[in-house]
Amino acid sequence: MIFRRKRRKNHRRLQGHRQDLTLLKITDISTSGKPAAKAAAKKAPSIPKIKPLVKPENLEGVFKSLPIDSFKAGKDIYFVFDTFKEIINYKLDITKISNLSKNGVGITARYSDEFDIISRFFVPNEGIAEDPVTGSAHAALGVYWSRAIGKNKLKAYQASERGGVIWLEVTDNRINIIGNAITYMKAEIRITHVD
Repeated sequence: MIFRRKRRKNHRRLQGHRQDLTLLKITDISTSGKPAAKAAAKKAPSIPKIKPLVKPENLEGVFKSLPIDSFKAGKDIYFVFDTFKEIINYKLDITKISNLSKNGVGITARYSDEFDIISRFFVPNEGIAEDPVTGSAHAALGVYWSRAIGKNKLKAYQASERGGVIWLEVTDNRINIIGNAITYMKAEIRITHVD
């Protein structure tokens, strides 16, 4: 898997710290077992496939109201609510959320004039009670909401304790995720292919 960061020239100030506006583009995802150097020559990956959840299980008592829609993207499941207040006011019960999926669980709704959508994302079975800002979840949320409200540029807010704003650009075959970030570590990882 190869991730490349494309730095935008404009900078923003947030809480007294310079924050670079960064565009993260996933240039290749290979699960074929081929070495990364060969896999990088392939086309960019397609946008996530969204599949409806016909009968979500174990929902009783998890949320104050029932979701109006639900879907699966990759291994994660998402629940769509009628009001953003359900997302903001949700009190995390790790036991109940962890019974919904072995992987990630997202909750989302339309938001207000300032943001198109709001969400939260939980992965308790992988040691993350609530993820502060989740790019992979917004890849799926961008596809879902782009279709639902007919916009290909969305401004999203993830309502975790820390919170975060993400801009999404959905095209026919990819999604760009843009947000403010502070570089805290630089590293290069090489994975050697073993037969």
